[in-house]
Amino acid sequence: MNRTVVIVKSPGKARGWHAFRIHWDQAEIVSTWLRNGFGTWLAAWDLVWQGHRSTIKQPHRLPDQSPEHWNFKTLREAIAYCEHNTLAVHNGKGWRITHKGNPI
Repeated sequence: MNRTVVIVKSPGKARGWHAFRIHWDQAEIVSTWLRNGFGTWLAAWDLVWQGHRSTIKQPHRLPDQSPEHWNFKTLREAIAYCEHNTLAVHNGKGWRITHKGNPI
């Protein structure tokens, strides 16, 4: 299993990060999907509000449920919170994506 954690900087806040996880996709597929479809900060921010995902195509939540994601004050807290093989961070300028510590 490749668990990916996606972290996005909160717009308009000096301190604030939001994270969700994707369970069942390969790092290269997730990397391409994020860069091609969610390259801007607002697009990445909208993705957070869809919540945790089983795959890149399927959010966990049902349409009548609130999206499931986590909030953190610091990026360090967000990275340490959930075990992952792939980490994708959007800092408002672009994606930084690593797989098991190596950039993709």
